[in-house]
Amino acid sequence: MAKKRHHKSSRSSAPSSSRPTAVASRPPSPADRADGRPARVPSARPIPRARQPVPRRYVAGIVAGVVVVLIVAAGIYFLMRPGSTISPTTPGSTQANESQQDLLGVQVPDEGRNHVSEGSAIVYRQNPPASGPHYPEPKPWGVYTDTVAPGYWVHNLEHGGVVLLYDCPNGCPSVVDQLRQAFTSLPKDKYNEVKLLATPYSGLPNHAQAMAVSWDFQKSYATFDLQKFEVFYNAHVDHGPEDVP
Repeated sequence: MAKKRHHKSSRSSAPSSSRPTAVASRPPSPADRADGRPARVPSARPIPRARQPVPRRYVAGIVAGVVVVLIVAAGIYFLMRPGSTISPTTPGSTQANESQQDLLGVQVPDEGRNHVSEGSAIVYRQNPPASGPHYPEPKPWGVYTDTVAPGYWVHNLEHGGVVLLYDCPNGCPSVVDQLRQAFTSLPKDKYNEVKLLATPYSGLPNHAQAMAVSWDFQKSYATFDLQKFEVFYNAHVDHGPEDVP
C-alpha cells in the first residue's frame, strides 16, 4: 500500500513578535490632573424651562387695581384741598345730616336778564328772584346792613355772584358777623374777587332766617349755617350768564 504524503501547508503564519504593539499617547490637556489621569468632565446642566407668560387677565386685573387706587387718591385730594365744595364730615356734623344735593339748593325758572332803568319798579315771579330784569349797574361786593334793592343784586347774580339774604327783626347781627368773616376767608376767583353780596330782605318764604341765591338757584336756611352756605357759594360762584368781575 502506498504511503500518503503529508504536504506542508504553503500558507505560513505570520511570525509572532514578542514586542507589544505601541499605543499612541495623546498630548496632555490642561484639564488633566497632576497625577496624570484625565480630569472628569462635568456633566451638562439641564437647560431651565422658559418662564410661562403671565395671563392677560392677571395683567388687566393689576392695571385696573392701579387705576382704582389713583382715582381714590385723586378724590381724597379733591375733597381735602382748600376751596373744595365738599368738606370732610364727621358723624353728627351738619353736612353729615344733609345730602350734598340739598346743600346745593334747588333750581328755579329763569326770568330773563333784560336791563331796565335804574329805580324803576320790577315785578318778579319768584320770591326772592334768582334771575330777571335788573338795573344797568350792579352793587359792589360786600356785606350790607342797609337793604339793597333786587334790581341791583340780580345784576350781581348775572355776573356769577352769590347773594345771601337775611331776614330778622333785629337785623341778624350774628349772621352779619359770620358773613363778614366769610367775606375775608372765602377763596377769590380769577378776577381776585370774593363775589358775595349780603343784604337784609323782608319776607323770605317759610319764615326762613336766610336764603342763598345764585343765578337760577336758591337755598333756604331756617337758621343760618355758615358751613352750609360755603358749600353753596363754592358750587355756584362764577356760574352766571356773564363771565365778568
